[in-house]
Amino acid sequence: MPAEANGFVTFVSTNNLSKISNSVLETWVKILQEIPSARLIIQSAGTGNQSVKDRLSGLFESGGINADRYDLRGYTSFPEFGKLLDEADIVLDPWPFNGGTTSCHTLYKGLPMISLAGTLHAGRMGMSLLTNVGLPQFIASSKEEYVEIAKRSALDIPALANIRKNLRQNMLNSPLCDYSGYVKRFEEAMRKLWQDHCRENS
Repeated sequence: MPAEANGFVTFVSTNNLSKISNSVLETWVKILQEIPSARLIIQSAGTGNQSVKDRLSGLFESGGINADRYDLRGYTSFPEFGKLLDEADIVLDPWPFNGGTTSCHTLYKGLPMISLAGTLHAGRMGMSLLTNVGLPQFIASSKEEYVEIAKRSALDIPALANIRKNLRQNMLNSPLCDYSGYVKRFEEAMRKLWQDHCRENS
């Protein structure tokens, strides 16, 4: 994994930039402040815009984070996206709208993800994904806990390496990839709804 070769942990976000609010960015700045050796890559189509880059850079630098510790990347092809994930160790999930498809991609690549559980569906997707792949220790209930999970994880490189080694197979074995089981449960739910409807209107 990258941290073993680099000697430091690299966090990454590949979400739509509209999900990354100032509150999210301030928390990510806090993580970099608390882990002086850590780096962060933010990849999104929006970060290809210079005015957006300037705004994000201003937020990082106002928090005392030098430019060599964050990397803002714009749109990339899917093969290049895969290579980008090979540079990172831990995913940072935004809130209140979590990642969805991109989170599945990153978990499949072996990267654990830190997610702050919200109260609505859009804010609990990360929690659902992490629970299904057996990583509940990466689910935070507050911004403070989110930072603490990042700190704890960055200090245990062997544990991260073990997760990376096993995560893809764990995901393949999980309900997330049980397509036939999902269809069966969906059919059973539809059948129950119809039976309930028939009973209520008989």
